[in-house]
Amino acid sequence: MSKYFEALRNARTVLAIVVICALLVLVLTMKYYPGLVPSRTVVGVVQSSGIVPAAGENQDGLEVATIQLADGDMVLADVIFGGPLSRGDVVTLTEQPRLLNSPNYEVMAKSSR
Repeated sequence: MSKYFEALRNARTVLAIVVICALLVLVLTMKYYPGLVPSRTVVGVVQSSGIVPAAGENQDGLEVATIQLADGDMVLADVIFGGPLSRGDVVTLTEQPRLLNSPNYEVMAKSSR
């Protein structure tokens, strides 16, 4: 009977090691996935924009814009450079893919028509 319990204990140890390795791979993939996939540059037209207040005192807010991409999709983008924006401005965005959610968009510059 002791051989049975020893084999069972060894099986549990192997299973625990496999589960820990799988979780480690999952965590590392989620952490480093955005760096593995290159971002791409897209062009869009500003539909609306505004300032989102920042938490705390004496902090400026972050400008966020609704952008219509060339393929017709509407996305929300953080304005990093080129702000303040107004309706009809043509902007260049970077699209950064994410593992679990929709891509992240950031406005990098106003474009010339």
